[in-house]
Amino acid sequence: MIVKKNRLGGASPIVCGLWLATMFTVVMLNAVFHPVKNLAAVGQATDTLSGTVALLVAVVWPAVYLFFISGRQPAIRMRWSSGIALACFLLFCLCSIAVSPGPAMSAAYLLLTVVTVWVCYRFARDFYASPEQMAVAFRLYAPLVTLQLVLFSYLEYVPGYRLGEGKGMMEPASIGLNALSGVLASMAYRSNLVRLPLIAILLVIIYLTESRAPALAVLLGLAVVFFGRLKHQHAGRKLAGILLVMLGCGLALVFHEAWLPHAERFLALNDEHRGLAAGGSGRLLIWRETWQVFLDHPLFGVGYRMHEGFLRIGTSSHNGYLSLLAEIGIFGFMAAMFLILGGLMRSALAMGMNAESTRVQSILLAFIVSGLFVGIFERFLVNTGNAFSVVFLLAVLWHVLERRRPA
Repeated sequence: MIVKKNRLGGASPIVCGLWLATMFTVVMLNAVFHPVKNLAAVGQATDTLSGTVALLVAVVWPAVYLFFISGRQPAIRMRWSSGIALACFLLFCLCSIAVSPGPAMSAAYLLLTVVTVWVCYRFARDFYASPEQMAVAFRLYAPLVTLQLVLFSYLEYVPGYRLGEGKGMMEPASIGLNALSGVLASMAYRSNLVRLPLIAILLVIIYLTESRAPALAVLLGLAVVFFGRLKHQHAGRKLAGILLVMLGCGLALVFHEAWLPHAERFLALNDEHRGLAAGGSGRLLIWRETWQVFLDHPLFGVGYRMHEGFLRIGTSSHNGYLSLLAEIGIFGFMAAMFLILGGLMRSALAMGMNAESTRVQSILLAFIVSGLFVGIFERFLVNTGNAFSVVFLLAVLWHVLERRRPA
């Protein structure tokens, strides 16, 4: 089958949607056929040889397609400041390989990151002049990932265990992040008859994972989309939306005794292993240790994707900011944050455009905001392991582009 380009030339949104969906397809098949028997090692399921190869295949295949199509967009370019920041980030990732205890692994992950960034940049650039093309990709991705997550849940879920830990197939948080990406992508649909059932199914899956960061990020992301789109509604719908939010908040306060215990149970606030007294699964102790790793290697870090080998407590930093800081040093980290925060700022400013563009812009902003929130609790800030993290990168790169001024 020949996939046609989008109507403005360049990449096809169908390829983008399929790319996002096949990431979970490949990782899911690897998890089904190579489950992690030791539940304590579920978080490292994709760090096996088969998982790494599966991830490489899932990420790289659209690069071949994009390499052979004509994608010249002379009117669109990356801002010079963002280009310098991106180059600086990749340079310090490269420098960190020289001090890495596993230079081959660091180099492999860096190559994977470079390919992912390039693919995201190409899709962002080719869809930039017509945001509706990105909406088409989201409308294809959302039902595909929902169907896959339902099938995976059927195969994996064991009552009494978190989804993912029942048979040791996949880390619950990873499943939750993929479901989160599906929820936000579902907002590209105009009809509530389509998007609301998709969102409901994905919320159930997130609930079964008991993953707190994706669950809270869903609420944050949907709030960003709701308020981002509200400003382009007519006065009556704006008032109705504001009143609806106020009514919801009022009812939540009045009937807090009905839902608060369930929320506390889901968030495990008082759990001896995952609660506040335990430092959130011991995260506070791990954060301190990761910070110390950075202090010991402030300039070039300990090697891209190598921080976990320097931790004595736990298997990961559980904080994307600290892990990146420890791995590539202060200058590489600052370059990455300049790029990401620049994308966040320009994404927020893009909400002032017309209503049609805002439909997509609000989703991209939701991915950035949710990604920054999730980064507080998950292993990596810049990741290529799931569709949510990849769309986070795509959204950042989308908003560091600009139209070239005519000569």
